[in-house]
Amino acid sequence: FTNAPCLQPSLATGAAGGAGIFALRYLTSAGMVTAVTWGASVFGLLAGANWIVCRRAMYAQLAEEARLVNLRDPRALREHAEKIRARQARER
Repeated sequence: FTNAPCLQPSLATGAAGGAGIFALRYLTSAGMVTAVTWGASVFGLLAGANWIVCRRAMYAQLAEEARLVNLRDPRALREHAEKIRARQARER
């Protein structure tokens, strides 16, 4: 569960947005219940939207890699290897 792709950044984005909206609503005297409702709603919407966008980008990248590998073209395979090296360098 904790190693699911895109989960941690999505939850972090949702938590930050939800906490910010909660604080704004609470400090503007909207009341605790209203602030919690807004904070939880924003958390869910941001986390869900971020997760969908992240997963869509991940699957698009995987599809592109599969397309390059299936071509069996030496130039395409070199391009694929370069993309993998670039991704590994970003993840370090």
